[in-house]
Formats: sequence, C-alpha cells, structure tokens
Amino acid sequence: MAPYIYYGPGVVYAVRGHVARIVCRARGSPPITYTWEKNGRKIYNLNPPDNGKNGTYVIPIVQWSDVAQYTCIASNGKTLGDMYKSSGRLELVTPTVVVNKSITIYGSKGSDPYLYCGVRYDKKVNVTYRWYFAGDRIDDSSWRYKVDKRWGRLTISSVSEVDNGIYRCDSSSGVGDFSTTIELVVQAPPYKTTIPQVDSIRPDSVRLLWKSGYDGNSAIQYFRIGVKIPINKTEHTLPQHVMASGLIKKYIVPGLTPYTQYQFRMKAVNYVGASPWSDYSAVIQTREAAPSYKLKNLKGTAVNENTIEVTWEDPPKSTHNGILRGYYVNWRYQGATTVDFRTHKVTPATTRKLRIKGLIVNSRYEVKIQMYNDAGAGPFSDLEYIKTKEGVPASAPRNLAVKNVSSRSVVLQWDEPPQQFWNGDITQYTIRLWEFDKKDQVEQRVAKHDGAAFKQVFNVTKLKTYTQYTFEVSAQNSVGASPYSNDVQVRTTEDIPSAPQNLQIVDQFSDTISVNWVRPREVNGVLTGYIVKHWKVDDQGRRTGEIKQEEVGGGALQAGITDLLARTRYMIEVAAKTNAGVSKSAKIEGWTQNVAELPGSPTVLHFLEINATALELNWQEGWKGNSPIIEYYIQGNNETGFANDHNSEWFKALNVKDPYKIYNLPPVIIENLIPATTYRFRVRAKNKVGYSSFSTVSGDVTTSQAWPWSPPDNIRVRRTQYRGEVLLNWDPPPRETWNSEFIKYTIELQENGERGNFTKFTISGIRGNTKRYRLTSLKKYTTYEIKMKTVNQLGDSPYSPAIIHQTQEYVPEAPPSNIRAIGMSGSSIHISWGEVPESGRNGIVRGYKIFYRLVQYAPQDFIEIKLEDVKQYTLKNLLGYTRYDIRILAYTQIGDGVRSKHLQPYPRTLETKPGPPSHLRFPTVTSSVVVVTWAPPEMTGGNITQYRVSYRLRDDGSSKLVTRPTLALTRRSDSITGLSVEKFYIFEVQAYTAEGWGEKVSAEIYTSQDRNSEKPERPIILPISDSDITWRSIKVRWAVGRRRNQPIRYFTLRLRKAQGAWETHPKPLTGDDDELEVWDLESNHLYSFEVTATNDVGTSPPSKPSPPVRTLAKSMPGSPREVRIRSSTPTSFTITWKPPFLADIETTITKYRVSYRIHEPNPSRNPDYLDVFLTESRREYLITGLHEYTLYDIRLNAIDAINDNLPSYLETRRTSAERPRRPSLSKNANVGPTSVTIFWGAPGQTKTPILGYK
Repeated sequence: MAPYIYYGPGVVYAVRGHVARIVCRARGSPPITYTWEKNGRKIYNLNPPDNGKNGTYVIPIVQWSDVAQYTCIASNGKTLGDMYKSSGRLELVTPTVVVNKSITIYGSKGSDPYLYCGVRYDKKVNVTYRWYFAGDRIDDSSWRYKVDKRWGRLTISSVSEVDNGIYRCDSSSGVGDFSTTIELVVQAPPYKTTIPQVDSIRPDSVRLLWKSGYDGNSAIQYFRIGVKIPINKTEHTLPQHVMASGLIKKYIVPGLTPYTQYQFRMKAVNYVGASPWSDYSAVIQTREAAPSYKLKNLKGTAVNENTIEVTWEDPPKSTHNGILRGYYVNWRYQGATTVDFRTHKVTPATTRKLRIKGLIVNSRYEVKIQMYNDAGAGPFSDLEYIKTKEGVPASAPRNLAVKNVSSRSVVLQWDEPPQQFWNGDITQYTIRLWEFDKKDQVEQRVAKHDGAAFKQVFNVTKLKTYTQYTFEVSAQNSVGASPYSNDVQVRTTEDIPSAPQNLQIVDQFSDTISVNWVRPREVNGVLTGYIVKHWKVDDQGRRTGEIKQEEVGGGALQAGITDLLARTRYMIEVAAKTNAGVSKSAKIEGWTQNVAELPGSPTVLHFLEINATALELNWQEGWKGNSPIIEYYIQGNNETGFANDHNSEWFKALNVKDPYKIYNLPPVIIENLIPATTYRFRVRAKNKVGYSSFSTVSGDVTTSQAWPWSPPDNIRVRRTQYRGEVLLNWDPPPRETWNSEFIKYTIELQENGERGNFTKFTISGIRGNTKRYRLTSLKKYTTYEIKMKTVNQLGDSPYSPAIIHQTQEYVPEAPPSNIRAIGMSGSSIHISWGEVPESGRNGIVRGYKIFYRLVQYAPQDFIEIKLEDVKQYTLKNLLGYTRYDIRILAYTQIGDGVRSKHLQPYPRTLETKPGPPSHLRFPTVTSSVVVVTWAPPEMTGGNITQYRVSYRLRDDGSSKLVTRPTLALTRRSDSITGLSVEKFYIFEVQAYTAEGWGEKVSAEIYTSQDRNSEKPERPIILPISDSDITWRSIKVRWAVGRRRNQPIRYFTLRLRKAQGAWETHPKPLTGDDDELEVWDLESNHLYSFEVTATNDVGTSPPSKPSPPVRTLAKSMPGSPREVRIRSSTPTSFTITWKPPFLADIETTITKYRVSYRIHEPNPSRNPDYLDVFLTESRREYLITGLHEYTLYDIRLNAIDAINDNLPSYLETRRTSAERPRRPSLSKNANVGPTSVTIFWGAPGQTKTPILGYK
C-alpha cells in the first residue's frame, strides 16, 4: 500500500533557545521511511543521526536560522508513487509569561467578577484553558460559569458566600503548559444592626447604644444614623460618618431640637455597601429649652400719632424648644438710656402683633421682642425703631396782624405756634382770605415757613381796590393743618377811578341832548357820582359860553342835558368821582335840533331772547320829533288764526315811562306769558307833542317750552311669560299739559315689602309716543312700587300715584345658607343648613334636595334625595373614612333651584373597619414556601396601622386556620414556610385600623415545585361603542387570551389624553373585572387606553392602545340635559333627555325639536336637517329609517311660548352595525405534530369594517 501522511507537520511554534519538535505521521505497507527537507533541500547533517527517522524531527535549541519550511517525505518503495510529502513551517513566538501565579480577587455578593488565568501567550499560539474549584473541574456549560476561550477569563455570575475559595487555571499550548491559582473572596454588605437604645437624653442631644451584625466578610468602615420625626413623618440621615468600636457601640447624637420627638435607626457600611436599616428605636422626646430663635422680620408701623403697631414673623416651630407660651415686647423712648424698657406679655403664642398706645406724638421708640416658654425666654430681636405719626399742629399761629395796607395789597405778620404744639415739622402756612359777605368764595395763598425769622411776614398781593377782606392763617405739617388763627379784617384803600368809558350821544333834540357811558374800567373805590359839564362851542370848537356843571349819582350811566338852545353846538364832558378824587374826563361834541314835532312810529320789531314766560323785544326807534320820547306803549296778541283787522283783540303788554332816562332802552322785557304760545306785538311812542301811530305788527313768536304739568294716566301692569319681567301700559297726559312739542317718560321702581332695603332704580328716555314698556331683570317674587312722570327738555312733571305689583314666583337662584356636614360615624354624615337668602329665594321654598357622591372617583353621577321643608338630614350607609361631595338645592313649586358648591373641606365619615386589601398575589410558590404580597385597600376606613395573614388547607373545613404575626403598615408582604407539598391552601389578608380588623381578601394557591412560570398574555381592548361615551366618561372593556394556567390576580388600566403621557387609573381592579367606566375626563378630548394583566409570576405586556376616542361636547346652559343617544338597531336611534334647568332659561317650554341629517366632513355639503316637533312632556324619541353604520348629526332643543329656539344640544353619532355573516371555512388544513393551521374566506361585503375573527 502506498504511503499516506495522515498527520502533517503543519505550523510549529517555538521559543528561541527552547526545544522544537516537528511531527509527521503516515500509514503504508511495507513500513514507512521518513526523510526531511528544509526550504526544499534535504537535511543531511542529522544530530543525532536518527533524528526524524521515527517521524519526529527535533531541534534541541531553536535559533533564528531554524525558522524555515520543513517537508516530511514518507516512502516505502523506490518509485515516486511510493513517496508522499507534507510540508509545515517553524515560526518563532515570544516566550510565555506567567503574570500571576497566586493572587486574591475580591467580589461583591451578587456581582459577576472576572478571574484571569494570569498566563500571557503569543497571539499566534492556540491555548486551551481549564478551570478547577475545590479540586473539581468547572463545567463552563453551566449558566453561572463562562470561560473566554481566547483569553482564559472565567466569569462567575451572581457570586455568593459559597463561591469563596481557591480557583486553579491550567493552560495548555504548543509552547508549554502552565498552572496558576486565584483566591476569590466574596464580600457582602453588612447585616442589619440591632435596634439602637437611647439614653442620656438632653435638650439638644442623646446617646445611642447598639450592636453591629455580621460584617459581610469586609471590615465595617463606619455607621450611618437615620433620624425620624414622628410628628411630621419626616426622615433624614445624619451627614457624619460615625466611627464606633467595641462590642457595644456608643455615639452621642448632637444638634437635636429641644422638646421634639425622635426615633433613630442604624446601618453599617463596609467597602461593599451598606446594611439594611435597623428598625427604628422607641419614640423619645428631647428635653425642653428656652427658645433659641432670634426673631427677624420685626416690622413696626405708626397707627396714629399716639399708637404704633409692631408685628413679627411666626417663628419656626423647630425653634420653640418646648411649648411656646408667648412673647415679651419691650419698648422705650429712643435715646432715653436711663429709662428701663417697658414690657408687655403677649399671649397666646398665635398672636403676632401688638398695638402700643399712649405714646408721644411724632416721637421715635425702640422696640425689641423675645419668645418665651416654660424653660425661659429666648434672645432678643434686633432693635426696631418706630416713630409715631405726626399729629396735626395743635395750636394756631399767634398774633396775626396787618403790617401794611395799600389799594391792592396787604402785608401780614404773625408768630409761629408754640414749638411743643407743632406735632411735626412746620413746612408752610396757608393764608385764607375772602371778600366781605363772600365767605363761600375763599381764596388761599401759601407762604413757606421761615425757620430763621422771629416773625413770619407775607405780602398778599393781587387784591381788589377798596375791598373789605378777612384774613386767617393756619400752620401745616405733613399730616395736616392747625386750627386757623384769629382773623383780621382790613379794607384796601380807595384810589382815583379811571375815566368813564364809551361816552356817546343817545339823542339830540331841540332843547335836550342825552348822553350815556359805561362805568370806569377801574372804579378803585366807591363811585360817589359823575360830574357832567357842558358849554357852547363855535364851528371851530372854541368855547363861546360859560361852563355849566351838574353832578349825577354814582349809579347813573345816562344824563339828559336840558334847557339848551335850538340849533346850537355843545361840548359835553363826563368824569367819575370817588373819595380819593375825580378821574380824567371823557368828552364828546353834540348839537341841538329844530323845534319839536310828533314822533314817528317804531319800526323793525324783533325778538332777542325767548323763554317759557317772558321774551325780550327790540325795535328800531322812529323819528323822535326833535324831542325826547317820554313813553313807549306796547300791546300784544295771542289769538289763534290772527287776522290783523279791527276785530283783533290786543292787550296791554308793557308801558315804559321816561325811556330817555333809562340806559340802553330799547330792548324791553315782556313777562307773564304762557309757555309754548304764539304771540305778536306792536309799539307806539310819545313825546311832549303827542303819540305816534302804532308800529307794524311784529312777526309771530312762540314762547319756549316749560316742564310738563301732568304725569301719564291710567297706568296698568301685566305679567309676561318671563318671571323677571312685567309689561307696563299707560295713557299719555293731556296735550295742553305738555308745555312742549315732544315729551318722554321716566319710570321709577322701588322694592317694597319685607326686604326693607328699598332698592330704587330709574328708567329714563322712553319716547312720548310709547304707550307700553317691558320692565326686565326684575327680582322674582318681589313687590315693587312703580311710578311714572312726564319729562321734556326743561323738567319733569309730578309723579303718578304709585302702583304696587309683585313679580311671579320662580326657582331659587341661590342655594341654602350655612351648609354644614359632620361625620357622625363610619357610615353616616349629618347635614344641616339654613334658609335660602331672601335675595335669591324667588318664592316659597317647598323643600330641599341633597346630592352626594364619592370624591375619589368624581365626577360620578350624584345620588339624589328629595326632602320636605326640613333643615337637617343624616346620610347613612356610607363608606368609612371616605370624603363625600355633598350639594344641596332648594325648590319651589316652579322647580329646582341652584345647587350649592362643594363644601370646603369635603366632609368625611369617621374611621371604621377597612375594606379588603387589593392586588393580592403570590410571586413565589414552591412545594413548601409561599410569598404573599398585597396593596392597601381601596377603602382604607381610616389610618391603617397593621396587616395580618391567615391561611388554611382547602378541605372540608376541619383544618385549623393559622394566623401569622401582625405586620407593620409598611410591610405588605409575608413569607410562609413549612407548607405541605402539592396541597391547595386558602390565604386571607386583613388590614387593621383603630376600629378593628377589616374585611378579608382571600385567594387559593397550590404548592408545587413545577409551577407555571409564565406571565399572562397581552390583554385586548375591545372596541368602544358610541353608547359607552359621554361628555365626561368612557366605558372601557377588555379580554385576555390564554391565562397560562395561572389565575389573573388583577388588571391595571392606563389612559392618556391625545399624545400626552400615560397615567395609571387609581381604581384597583380584580382579576374578575372586565370593564371600567372611566370618569373625570374632559369634554371634547381624545383619549386612548391600555390594560395590563398581573398574575403571580408577573405583569403582562400592555395591550395595544385603543384607537383614540373623543368624549362628547358638553351641553350648553339652557339646552336639554343628560342627553343619551343609543343605536339599538342598525337603522335607528333612541334619544332620551331631561329638560333644561329653569334657572338657565327663565321661560316656559312648549315643545321640543329633534333634527337630524347625514354627517358630511365638508360643512359646505351638509344637507338640511329633518325636523320633528314633540310636546313638552316628551322625554324620548325613536328615529327610524336610517342607514346602517352611518354618521348622523343630531340636534335637540327646546322652544318657548313665543316660539324662540333655546340653546341646542349637538352630537354626531354612528348607527350600529349588523352582525357579520358566517365566514366560509376551508377544508384544506395543514396538520402538524402539535398544531393545525386552518384557512377561511371573508364573510362577504358589508358596510361595517371587520375587526377580527374568533
């Protein structure tokens, strides 16, 4: 048989200076002969000579020159067919290094430490590693052990104390075998210390004594101390690391607050970590000490000039250091260092302000405060400086006198008030002055205070000449003014007046010239008269005759110069005169006329001013006949249909004597006319010769309107359909009493009756052609006194006689008053209330209704209780220690009034026995051990203080119930051992309050080592139907597939709004629940839901979130309430509702309108609604003939007595779907060893989308 090499040289790794062996093995017959080649050349110098003859070529000491390709030639004949070659290569590698032969590795309990073999090979070398522990080889196929085949690293998962010891690592390779050892030391956190004992209790420190537990194979470095303050349940850990030695450890805890309850606990810390906290020590209380707090934020304000008020902060309770009894307030006059502080004790400690009275006006005081308790007083606060307010100066300026007087100014001087009566700083003086008999026209001047002057002096200027003035002076500070001083009276002096103004000639006759003028611009005194001079002048104005003079009175403004020559020129001069002298003269030149004749008639009669009973008549004077007019005779006529003939009746309107002596006449005033009456007038003149003829008749003139003389007549009141309205009707007053062309009306209403507040309001501006008016916004069931008057532009008529009317009864607009609710027991709340306030009662209250619901899951629907006219009631059969939302309304015979708002705080029933704990499950079950966990009860019944677990075998009832030791509030799990194998047990858990043990929750468990260890399958949220949606709630249903042979203990529902965060619904659910109505949602918002199922093994993945579901829009006030729309068949809707609240509509409903149409996404394409009208008594309607699974817009509103549409309720709903037809099941199925795959066809076309198959 030809040779065949079955193991060739391959690649051989060697270390320089060490031996290398190149192995070759072949089969064949006859026997094989081996020869060797190096780099293709035969090796002849073999050392020893037989080296390689047995198939192994040995190089004793490898050098760099030995690196080459080696070929093994196996032969057993003489021909080439009897030969077989195989080549390999010798390569040098770095020497193997033993990094560590024996080291120690530390690992924390529960960690996954790495153990390195400690031998470093060349990367070219293939190495095999084997690990040993306690003499046994480690099985690296175990889940706890993992060996890195490349580096030989051993990883041990979740080490514990059993892994302590020596590990050996053996490594094998072509360059040698090595062995190392590693010691693994497993370290754990320390075990729990003993509960610390407390002694040496002082106000600010205590001493703790304790023993440490097992150190976890790592020396304890230090201890930490936990502190708990039971009164507010706060916990914290002291920052310091406590070093303590000895069997009994001791430590003094400093920095505690006096008179405070504490509990302490310990934990030990080593290099690995910290031990669990020990249980808390018993409650101790540090001793009382004087308060340690220096009060801050001390504030003082001046209340008035004799009182200050000081306030201070509420000191932190932690600084009371005992029972704070009150405060010491100390004060004294600032700067009076020789005077002791006065002290006032302020109690109780809740008082944090004090008014200090009887102080000096405008004075500074220093105030300090300290706290005190039974152990003493604390430190004083910093001094606060408080100044009383300035007071009004108590004394007036003194010795007011006139220093100088002139025609236009008065210089006053006075002494300032005595300084002790300033009560502040005098800043200025007020000089008050007024003219004689004009005290209502007071003027004021302000003078600054001159602190450097001995006397205050002020010059009062801009006064009137020759005017009597009265002066008073008052001193002022920042608060106010002092009393006024004694007054002084002085008259400014007279002065020469200025010349008369506007001297002009009024008339020039044959023997008389009349002149008039205007008073001097500046009289400057008392006008004692006017000096009138005249003399003849020639054509050049030169005087040709003697000067004649006469004096007229100071009140005259016109003079007639008589006894003159006809057709002669005269110069006339007029000057004013006071006691101070005669003014400059005013001059004018005039001339007399020819001899006297009859006067001409006045012309151009016209009216300057007209009012209701008088007018001002003017005319243009006619020819005066060269003689003064000595009389004007005026006649009037007010006939209707005036014809101006001899039958016209004229009356004497006015007769004016010596008009030439009257300044500025005409015009004249004609009085005693009738308002709103048309008149016309004529005038004639008379001189010394005789009368002129009458003037032409003036144009018609109508006197102004006057206020009306009569109110409206026959006023009537009629009710309307709206309770707060009445309709007022009346007849207009007689036309002749209007006194104007147009009138308006004013209505005045005044509440009357028991209310006694006599609220009055007025409605004005009602047009005169109106004969009725609707009075709105009146109070219901209220008596009103109604009066009217007629109004025009000039005034009002008297009021009409009052009409008494009562508005209609209505529902109360306010809830009962003084509502109180007090828990009487664990299942009852007593409610009491008072009357509805009179202003909101609106009628006779017939009774009351109580509405109540749980607060925790609000807003659920209220439970309603209707009562007669009582003022108290006790709610019974309530849940214990539970808050309730309670509302009350009153009702009249018209209907229900307004509900009260919820009470603050919500009333709560008293403590009772708690309900069953929730979320009971068994996370650990073996053949003899069960761990049971639970959550607090949904209804706690009070303050739960402990729990207990009981269990028994499930049998015929003969087995004894075993009750475990009670557990603290914070413990909600228990481990039970020593149970029998493969037995059914019933476990019960109860909670405890001060009222006793509560309701039990129970569950059954089977002890077995082969317990199913799978979580539940993911639940499924079932489709949410329209009928399950309201504006504030959505009902969610779910289902679970396979339960994995494990009972589902509870479900958890989560929800989110739109794209917000997921929130867990607070209501605990059991494993038997499959639906929940979720309340407290916002209207017209999208919500999604998901559910998880929890069994003893764990919690399933969440269900797929439900498609977003939108809550309905909330109905508007005045629209029908509690509208429910259900699609009971695929082609119909059933609508039910309740009527609107009467308080929202204030009218009477006569019918309802139901409208519907197919919904269009594009609003512009929406069809018209189909309307159905129903009677007022209907509360339900069935719409039929609709399309299957189609969206409809539905509208519902009420209609009142005058056919007005009240607000509508709008909703878009889809009709329900028909059940799908049966799918067609295929006969072809794929059958496997443990499964069957089936196929089916769709059930046929339908409007309703298929959601799934079952």
